[in-house]
Amino acid sequence: MMPNSAVCARKALASMVRWRTSLAAANVTVLTSSSGQQVSREDPKWAHGAFTKALIDALADPAADPDRKGLVSASGLTHYVATHVSALTEGAQTPGVEMRFDDTVFATGLHADAGQAR
Repeated sequence: MMPNSAVCARKALASMVRWRTSLAAANVTVLTSSSGQQVSREDPKWAHGAFTKALIDALADPAADPDRKGLVSASGLTHYVATHVSALTEGAQTPGVEMRFDDTVFATGLHADAGQAR
């Protein structure tokens, strides 16, 4: 007897949650493109998925670097990606997040005014 699709979906979701949680050690942040119940959306105008677009955009957008130092924290990146994926997909896709590390993780290139007093 084949299991019904609801049972398969529940098992897949439980497996995904266990996997994401086990990867998120004390010094790791795990981002997934969508929650287990959602489909990750792609669009030809983005040239890839909404998650990838938001992630690439975050590394080039000063909004992901509010201190304008050319450095993006895990929480800043996570907030930017989650906000922009939701906007791109009109709320249909929400990245999964397991954050246990929040420090500067990405150098995005120094802005012209980086380090200068405001």
